[in-house]
Amino acid sequence: MKPKLFLTLIIAASCYLVQNLDVWAQTPNPSSPLAAQSVGRGQPTRINVNFRIEIDGETGDLAATEKARKTLYSQAARECSVLTASFSGTSCLMENLNVMFQRDGSVNRGSAFLNGNAVYQLRAD
Repeated sequence: MKPKLFLTLIIAASCYLVQNLDVWAQTPNPSSPLAAQSVGRGQPTRINVNFRIEIDGETGDLAATEKARKTLYSQAARECSVLTASFSGTSCLMENLNVMFQRDGSVNRGSAFLNGNAVYQLRAD
């Protein structure tokens, strides 16, 4: 390699490193215990969680559908405790919960599903 080309590459790489050094210095280490604690500082952090439950019994069985809805609501309510345990130093609030009932339209299955999507807001304590 020619010395002039080598010197040009070294200078270009050094300029790149100097320009981006502050960005690299601000990147949190994911294995650091402080990384989880930084969630929710300033603006809240929102997390979307999807739930899916297969409903036992006939698709028109109201008791089975109600049981599945209660199960889904219980799962959604417990998710905040899972999130706050995973992201220490945060508080959790469920912002939104959408629930959708869906019948399986295939010929071989007479089942139905209850799908839910919840949005949780995490803030630093």
